[in-house]
Amino acid sequence: MNYISTLQPTNAGLQLSIMCADINSNLEPHEISNIRDALAAKVDGKFDFVLYREAESNFSTDSD
Repeated sequence: MNYISTLQPTNAGLQLSIMCADINSNLEPHEISNIRDALAAKVDGKFDFVLYREAESNFSTDSD
């Protein structure tokens, strides 16, 4: 939120994406919503937040 407060009109349309965030850095849904709302209000921006998930495989592996 401190970062968002420093944005200027030259940052219009900024998209902030946090992808593969550590599970220990999870944000609550209301926190994500607050960030989205603040970014949209300040510079008509967007915010995405995705936790890291290990790749799942449907293939069996053979270890010899």
